[in-house]
Amino acid sequence: MYTLLNSIVMRPGICLKGGGGISRGGRGRSVQVTRENLSRLANFLGYREDLIVGSQKTTEFTEMQIKQLNCNNFSEYMKRLKTSNKELQKLLEKIVVNVTGFFWIPRQYMLFRDLLGEIEKWRENERSLRIWSAGCATGEEPYSIAMILLGDKRFKDWDIKIIATDVVERFIEIAKKGRYELSAYEGIRDDEFKKLFNKFTIREKDAFIISDEIKDLVAFESHNLMEDFKIEELEDGAHIIFCRNVIIYLDEKNQIDVLRKLYKFLPSGGYLFLGLESIVGFRDEIISKFKVRKGRDSFCYQKP
Repeated sequence: MYTLLNSIVMRPGICLKGGGGISRGGRGRSVQVTRENLSRLANFLGYREDLIVGSQKTTEFTEMQIKQLNCNNFSEYMKRLKTSNKELQKLLEKIVVNVTGFFWIPRQYMLFRDLLGEIEKWRENERSLRIWSAGCATGEEPYSIAMILLGDKRFKDWDIKIIATDVVERFIEIAKKGRYELSAYEGIRDDEFKKLFNKFTIREKDAFIISDEIKDLVAFESHNLMEDFKIEELEDGAHIIFCRNVIIYLDEKNQIDVLRKLYKFLPSGGYLFLGLESIVGFRDEIISKFKVRKGRDSFCYQKP
């Protein structure tokens, strides 16, 4: 998932571009972006207003784009964002940069691994699993999930598919390639996860390549969580959903809407992994419908 949060501490999975100003080339007029304009932008994106208003980098980038696109005012720029996916993607790509990692927040992956025994029993008749990595960034999360499952002999010959989605199309293209810098290994803290990574990657001179057997389990596509959940390979929903880096950054209306859709998307017995900070202070009744599963200094949710 993306975020335009230029004024807060970096979260797992996303950080803001740093260093240097933004070039102000272009032929159009200069337009000063106001707090009211940024509030409109936050509302359009569905993000919390307090995380957008006052962001200097967002202000600089929108002013630059208004000039380059020859827009007369902020309203014209908003129209371009609403009608041009190219301009929207440009906004996302310029303001954010992905820094997610393999097995990021390892205690959540440990809890997932601990639950595999009961997941096997739950799905033993069908011998199939559909997993959704929502907000997958550049693919490290779904590939990590695939490594855990493929490394567990209990799931040999199962029909497993992991659908990984993100709103930033460039992230999806990077994920499909399955090629990561050597530093990817350095961020893995757990020894067992290091072994899995080594088992299912091919090391080249300057990169790690995800093995074909892992790639075969994962399908990537662009998707916005705030739109309808129409995902071709998840027509019947998902048995397990990872949505760890999204909810906390949405405004209250979209938080509630996304959580309710996630709840409906899961079958009875399905699991939902959210970011550990995602629902701190959240009081919508939908959370109370889930059963909280705790372990490994972590937790996830299970639909009764």
